[in-house]
Amino acid sequence: MALRLVSGIRLEISVADGGLGAALRRGIALGQQPRDLMEAGAQIIEASTKARFETGTGPDGIAWKPSQRQARGVEKRRRKGTPKPAHKTLVDTGALLRSIRSEVGDDTATVGADGTATSSKYAATHQFGATILPKKGEFLVFTGPDGGLVFARSVTIPARPFMGVDAQDRADLIEAFTGVLETAFRPGD
Repeated sequence: MALRLVSGIRLEISVADGGLGAALRRGIALGQQPRDLMEAGAQIIEASTKARFETGTGPDGIAWKPSQRQARGVEKRRRKGTPKPAHKTLVDTGALLRSIRSEVGDDTATVGADGTATSSKYAATHQFGATILPKKGEFLVFTGPDGGLVFARSVTIPARPFMGVDAQDRADLIEAFTGVLETAFRPGD
């Protein structure tokens, strides 16, 4: 900005843009179509959600209750002298983990199970927990983790939340969004 006295009592103010106008135009365009922000956010939340399957911990920081399969696997391996779990909770086949996807639009981002009937049913059951009752007959009949038949009047699956935003996600989102905004508003480009 330059100030100069012009004849008598008039003062002239002029602004040397220095790229500010272009930066403001990029900022306005980003506000009208924030796809870059949505893409950055979706990548962070998708990666964080998938990482929870590895750690077995919800977005609240609470460890998931181990599945019976995992508990029995730990027990079997300890007898053999190896304290590693044989199975991870929610990762037996990997189908639920593989179903986690993100979709990005011009002004929206969605992260979750891919929407197939199977993944949606399992995703909701594990995210919120469920009690499963027999549809026909008096008992549920299924193969247990040890290979034998199990007869049960109901099965309660505890909530094992994998979707959500934790404090680290919020910090990562702020950092990513700040980077996108700094790029948009950088003068001189």
